[in-house]
Amino acid sequence: MEEEMFSSEAKKWEGHGSVLLFKEGLEADSVRKLTDAVMQTCEGCCAVFSKNPDGSYKYAMGEINGDLRQFTKEMNAALNGRGGGKPFFVQGSVQADEEKIRKFFER
Repeated sequence: MEEEMFSSEAKKWEGHGSVLLFKEGLEADSVRKLTDAVMQTCEGCCAVFSKNPDGSYKYAMGEINGDLRQFTKEMNAALNGRGGGKPFFVQGSVQADEEKIRKFFER
């Protein structure tokens, strides 16, 4: 059922540029799966954030053939985060609220 939901969400973003999504109640693996689904259809970077019970957010970001290393380093510094991964796909968490996260992505 979750995979159908993620596939449907990915279709909504087909052909769009970069995508920033906030989804409630996702486990880290689900954040990763949703990011992967949307990055396969959008034409930029996909970043998915899901709030943890303590108010922090877990995240995953991916971009086909992208290099997110510098962006992730800057985001983690600005949003009190940690995480990393491959050049084209990263995961982690940030200690920031949704408003602060959105402002960072608007830059």
